[in-house]
Amino acid sequence: MPERARETQSRSAFSLVESLVAVTLFAGGVLALSATAVSSLRLESMANRRVRAASLMVTRVEQLRATGCDVAMGTDSAVGVVAHWHIERGSRYSVFRDSAEIHDSPAGVTHRERVYAAVIC
Repeated sequence: MPERARETQSRSAFSLVESLVAVTLFAGGVLALSATAVSSLRLESMANRRVRAASLMVTRVEQLRATGCDVAMGTDSAVGVVAHWHIERGSRYSVFRDSAEIHDSPAGVTHRERVYAAVIC
């Protein structure tokens, strides 16, 4: 019988403390991973809005070049992006100036970013 008692004592097993430490470390890793995913989604959303702003500006420049810069000013908008543009007439040439304002509202906080472009007409 005493041999059997030694045999059970020599078996290795996880204690409750070791299990709790392992679960805590695993939960911390999962939380860090989810925070990274949320941050990645926010950055992807902002990048999409920047692409939309650039697309609005390129479309406007192409339209103005096709029409010869006849229109003096205007506003374009898409989801989360508002672009204001105008033509500055000079004696020798005209300049097209465009500014896009990008609105991003993660967690209820409004983030505004401006993008500027200028092209000679």
